[in-house]
Amino acid sequence: MNELPAAGRPDVKLPDHAPAQRNAIVCLEADLFFAPRLNDVIRRQGGLPVIVETPDAFVDALARYFPVLALLDLASEGDWAQAITRCKLRPDTSQIPLIVFGSHVDVTTLRAARRPAPTMPGRAAS
Repeated sequence: MNELPAAGRPDVKLPDHAPAQRNAIVCLEADLFFAPRLNDVIRRQGGLPVIVETPDAFVDALARYFPVLALLDLASEGDWAQAITRCKLRPDTSQIPLIVFGSHVDVTTLRAARRPAPTMPGRAAS
């Protein structure tokens, strides 16, 4: 398996001002079986996978990498709803496309995820 970039490894601290990566895809995914699959698919498409395991790390990675896409697994532990809100309210991360996914049997969580996130004043919800 390819080694995850620094943002995906808890033993490596990212510098405060890591350069933006236009081909980066940030993923909040703590599943030890699914994260390597995401990593492989993103790399095969020429992207830079940034796999993180906590909502706080997700928000930080979005601000540091300014990715072309963000993926968020609703099964991840922590307050993913707050992470989405923080990202949508920050001017530097509010326009990053975000795809949220989860189990089709967890209807309550899927409904909560479908509620519109707040947006920056003067911008329409995306």
